Amino acid sequence: MQDIIIAVASSTVITAVVTTFLAPRVNWGFEKKRTLQQNRKNLISEIRQYIRGEDFSRVAFVRTEEYSRIRPHLSAELNKKIMNKALVAMISSPVLKLGADHYLRIDISKELHDLEVRWELI
Repeated sequence: MQDIIIAVASSTVITAVVTTFLAPRVNWGFEKKRTLQQNRKNLISEIRQYIRGEDFSRVAFVRTEEYSRIRPHLSAELNKKIMNKALVAMISSPVLKLGADHYLRIDISKELHDLEVRWELI
């Protein structure tokens, strides 16, 4: 009988110790993921707001903190389009510039949507 009581008591103590040390780690993991998801949502929201602005331009966009933060997550193809200096040299008239920036906005929006799906934000 004494062996049963000792076994039950020691399993209870072991369970309490494991719970004490494991529960905060599990909660921290959930909180870390929640914070990461929120930061990703905020970043995408900030970029969408920026590219919708009337004064959006490729040249100004590459100088923003938002672009620096999202750049590693964008495709190599889109980064090449954004950074393509030849595009800037070819665009000399304001009409052409607006057209090129318009298409770049569309490309960025599509890529942001793909990121939302990949990051499971939507």
